[in-house]
Amino acid sequence: MSKYIRNNADRHVILRLNSGKNLFLETGTTSGVIPDEEVNNNRLVKKLQEQQIITVAESKTDLG
Repeated sequence: MSKYIRNNADRHVILRLNSGKNLFLETGTTSGVIPDEEVNNNRLVKKLQEQQIITVAESKTDLG
């Protein structure tokens, strides 16, 4: 499966993915398709989700 990530913050967000690559998201933008292994068990992704800075979903329609 794959994921999409949306930036809910008033500023850009930089996420370090599990592969070591960085994902840059501008305010209000949604990423392209990201493989599950890039975000599963990623502490930063989990932390930003808990703070509602980002939203992670399996499809763009789930992001609202």
